[in-house]
Amino acid sequence: MSDFLEPGQSATGTNDEEVRRTEVHFGKDVLGEEREKKELKENYDPPPPQHHTWCYLTSTQQQDYNKRFEESGGYDVGDVPYDAVDIPIKPVCLDSPKLLERMEKYSNLALEEHNRHNDTKYEFVKVLKATFSTGGARRYFITFQVKDMAGPGSPTLNSFQARVYDGFKSETIVEFCAPEPQSHLLYGSWAMLLAHISYMLMEAL
Repeated sequence: MSDFLEPGQSATGTNDEEVRRTEVHFGKDVLGEEREKKELKENYDPPPPQHHTWCYLTSTQQQDYNKRFEESGGYDVGDVPYDAVDIPIKPVCLDSPKLLERMEKYSNLALEEHNRHNDTKYEFVKVLKATFSTGGARRYFITFQVKDMAGPGSPTLNSFQARVYDGFKSETIVEFCAPEPQSHLLYGSWAMLLAHISYMLMEAL
């Protein structure tokens, strides 16, 4: 069979390889398109709808957002729409394998520094949740589970939090890493201020 379809000829009844080669000749590399879609989904945040309009949080949503932010210090902002604007922190999509892998990498990096500086023996278990600053260079707020290998018997599980800066020139800086506190109220306002400053600086560029 010819690699090309004649005018009016149908590919029905040909094998998959013949159909693929035919579609390639006509600029319709379906397999390539599927691979590209798969890589896009794995490497980046889910894109907004093709015909979307940016949205603003309602007053009720904004109040809930602010409350969660203040109580968590930026580590939890609730279920925020992907296309919401004028908010400094958004959740990381952990359904993306690549983003989850990145959060695991940052968690391990932060925990290694904590162990080195505090002479502890914590081991990373899993990422629980994560958020990120929405301006240019990203600052990630990650909550993850660890196990303490220092004590006797079965290791105890603890929740840790880390703040990691991922800059424009690929430098990665661990700014903070410690066990999750019972209350974030002491530094929640500071975290909100830091996120707003970062957001406004990027908007001004």
